[in-house]
Amino acid sequence: MTGLSLILILSLTTFFAYQLGKKTTLAPALYMGTYALKLLVGAGYIWLFTHYFADGLLFGDSQSFMMDSWQLNQLAKHDFSAFIQLIFGWIDGQDERVIEFMQHTHIWDYSQNNEVINDNRLILKVNAFIHFFSDRNPYIHAICFSFLSFIGLHLIYQAFQNFISHKKLFWLAIICFPNLCFWSSGLLKESLLILSLGLFFYYLFKIISFPKKFFLWIPFLISIFMLAFNKPYTGVTVMVFTGFYLLGAKLNWQIKELKISMLSVLLIGMAVVFIPGKLNITKKLSIKQMDLNNMGKGGITFINDSAFCVFPYQQLENFKIIDKQSIIVEKATKGSYKLFGTDEYKNFTMAKNSSQYPIYLIYPPSNSYVAQTLIQFSPLQLLKNIPMALTNTLIRPFPTDGGNDLKYLSFLSNLLLIYFLLFSIRRRKKLQNQEKYLLFLLLGAAISILLIIGLSVPIFGAIVRYKIPAELFLIISGFLLLKPSYEKL
Repeated sequence: MTGLSLILILSLTTFFAYQLGKKTTLAPALYMGTYALKLLVGAGYIWLFTHYFADGLLFGDSQSFMMDSWQLNQLAKHDFSAFIQLIFGWIDGQDERVIEFMQHTHIWDYSQNNEVINDNRLILKVNAFIHFFSDRNPYIHAICFSFLSFIGLHLIYQAFQNFISHKKLFWLAIICFPNLCFWSSGLLKESLLILSLGLFFYYLFKIISFPKKFFLWIPFLISIFMLAFNKPYTGVTVMVFTGFYLLGAKLNWQIKELKISMLSVLLIGMAVVFIPGKLNITKKLSIKQMDLNNMGKGGITFINDSAFCVFPYQQLENFKIIDKQSIIVEKATKGSYKLFGTDEYKNFTMAKNSSQYPIYLIYPPSNSYVAQTLIQFSPLQLLKNIPMALTNTLIRPFPTDGGNDLKYLSFLSNLLLIYFLLFSIRRRKKLQNQEKYLLFLLLGAAISILLIIGLSVPIFGAIVRYKIPAELFLIISGFLLLKPSYEKL
């Protein structure tokens, strides 16, 4: 059954990809060749994280997505009505109709900082539906996610092709750029992110041209929903800078207003860094940095009746794990705790006891962890960390940094991107006013995303994935700048 499903899904996605190719000016052989590459990279991703970096069992976030979504799928087969209500948020995971299945999930409720949006749930929902025909075969999931990201890249190509002269090279770049190609072809959120960005920009430009066509707004609003519930920091950043682009369209692309927009971004940026309140980004980045710093160092995290409790991974022998769900403290151990609804961790010693506590996460130290100066809610320290943040996201990991062999792919991607951007700047064309607004949108969003990631993430293995949208925006920016004729290059 699995083999038949694999062949069927491969055939269907290939057929639909071929139909999409007819809507472009690209040669069919080139278009379908790049789709074949996308599928091969997706299969390679599954193989690497099953056999090269693991011992026959899918490793990392992809495995977590597969396991939790399988529980959702089993719920659907048991009570489809309850499944649909859970999917749409009409009931929560504690409802008596679903708790039997949801108690076996690990990341469905992964929202340690009481964040408004849990960005794990969208990919879990998508995978839950794929499980209906995949028979838990990760390669079928990889085909589906590679196809979805391919659709996203197709839409990005269609959206931006009118601004770009070297269309064939542009297509090859967004498909074949190493880091972008690899991480958007696997069973990860990045595939859905590329799809949502493709939908967003394709229908954004359509709506600007035909604002009264109601049917264009439906996929556009869906893309906003996907951005908000998949990678919220990317969604918010893109929509903020899109607001300035729409303002430019309203004002007939006047350069004076563009300069005012640039100044406004700087002022808004400084305001959210220094002014206290719910929008204070210093606080949000400090919390995220502390949590990811703990994760990078490795740890044991479980929940008692009032707090998250965190202990060094090296103290694992002091605990007894029961059925991978609960944990018992067998020896007094020093750690830290954070009360529900608060941000600050406090040190404490947990005494030996026989209580069983629900496991939140147990994770070994990351071999790609890099020490950072903690922001610690200080706006000045945040500003001081900016050079480090840009270095970690644009240049590192170096070959000498910690991590697995994928760091070489990331380092190569960084070099290629930097060279391409320098080349594009040197060979740039004279931009029209609308193109200047578009460049402001792309570069503003890219730099903002790089800063958010670089300031909060101390793990290179995560950075190389999280910066995918910024890399995509920088690639588009480079092609937007390039002169139209090869003779002048």
